[in-house]
Amino acid sequence: MIGRPASESSPAEQPLLSVQGLSIGFPTRSEAVAMAADEVSFEVQAGRTLGLVGESGCGKSVTLRALIGLVAYPGQVVGGSAKLEGRELLGLSQHEWERVRGSKVAMIFQDPMSALNPIYTVGNQLCEVLRLKRGLRREEARSEAVRLLDHVGIRAAASRLRDYPHQLSGGMRQRVMIAIAIAARPRLLLADEPTTALDVTVQDQILALIAELRQQMNMGTILVSHDLSVVAQVCDEIAVMYAGRVVERGPVDDVLENPQHPYTEGLAEAVAQLQGAHANGRRALKTLGGQPPSLSDLPPGCSFAPRCRYRQPECEQFDMHLQRSTATQLTACLIRQRQPRPRAGVGDEREAVL
Repeated sequence: MIGRPASESSPAEQPLLSVQGLSIGFPTRSEAVAMAADEVSFEVQAGRTLGLVGESGCGKSVTLRALIGLVAYPGQVVGGSAKLEGRELLGLSQHEWERVRGSKVAMIFQDPMSALNPIYTVGNQLCEVLRLKRGLRREEARSEAVRLLDHVGIRAAASRLRDYPHQLSGGMRQRVMIAIAIAARPRLLLADEPTTALDVTVQDQILALIAELRQQMNMGTILVSHDLSVVAQVCDEIAVMYAGRVVERGPVDDVLENPQHPYTEGLAEAVAQLQGAHANGRRALKTLGGQPPSLSDLPPGCSFAPRCRYRQPECEQFDMHLQRSTATQLTACLIRQRQPRPRAGVGDEREAVL
């Protein structure tokens, strides 16, 4: 597994991206609105990576799509702010998004086979971005396309320009997607589970490539994943999402070693149990009981309370606001806000979660 690269950016610097109170709603057959993202807030520094983690359907991907203006109809951004280098992104017109998308913020999608156009060659798709976003002439674009493919680790790059997406392996298609994403030198890179369906070796290569490009280009990066071990490798900060809300935020090492929300604790314990099972040859796995709630029918108060081992009656009145629980962490847990979970001591089996 690759190691998480160090970052030279200072947390005290002004953030590259500041997201405050982002809310995204989808109408339902009833009159209720399902809030896919509800009052989501976080920041991303230049040259650093934020990991957005949580179970499927918690709001990770739709949050990313709001930051590039691609929330699918009938969903819509209903509130909040997202400023990239001080410029508000939410509410941009389609024409304004066309100028921002790719040149300022770019995205690596989860499935390159659906993101790449199957009827155009790799060269056509990459050169189009270079001509439209950087104004390169045809031959200049072709030369730059070869350089980009070579830069992301595709051998015989010049000959690969003639290939169609179906002629490439899954790992190579993802590298092409990364080349397209960085072609216009964006300031912010969004990666939506970029290693899904890839084997472990290729997964590590892709994560290492994203980390290397982030450092070389001093980009801010948001990595969406449901896998805490992936986030532990490459991220500096982490935001844990549950039922559309951010329930914990902080430096990745602090959050994983000393989780302040019971949901984060459960996710981390499951990873630790799985790693232990691999080490001793057994498959025992500690899991979170229950299921995430429907976004159109959330329980009162804390939406995690029905699955929480620490729940108290007053949790049904708690509005899940983030509040500092340690010097570096924010949590939306009423119990932990009152009494933060202490760091595990020497000999505690949960001392080293990852």
